[in-house]
Amino acid sequence: MTNATQNRINTVLTAEQEQKIKDGIALINEALRDVYRSLTPRERQTIPKINRANDLFVKDALTAVQQAPEAFPRSYNVQHMQNDYTLYNQLKAHTLNVQALYEKLSDTMMLAGSESYISALLAYRYVGASAASGEQGMQTLYKSLRQRFDIAGNDLAEAPAAEATAS
Repeated sequence: MTNATQNRINTVLTAEQEQKIKDGIALINEALRDVYRSLTPRERQTIPKINRANDLFVKDALTAVQQAPEAFPRSYNVQHMQNDYTLYNQLKAHTLNVQALYEKLSDTMMLAGSESYISALLAYRYVGASAASGEQGMQTLYKSLRQRFDIAGNDLAEAPAAEATAS
């Protein structure tokens, strides 16, 4: 766990980095624009899904269809099956990369947010202590921060040290 004296991340993105990220995402979205499909929440829950075990089944079934096309009705479109399976495998590789990227972004964002929150809690305690000691103008600042802190529904077990004395 991080604390106020241990800052594991102390950086910001440059404008150039932010633009590269936006451009990269836009490029990916443009490349996949004609491929994307949306599912309803119900469809996400109910459609049959491929997994490690049935992936081999799909592969074997595709091989069977290709080896004995005469055994299937003319309405059965082997090419559709092949295209779907190929697309699945193409997207699977990219999805794994995007999931790894998402985890890195999410972890970094969580750490930056945690450190800023910890610093804010420390600042709140300092303002509370200053207000409790009667420092000029700190009571108003403390009340403002306290109101925001209370509204935020903090999840800390202990209240800021100065809260009891400043009230």
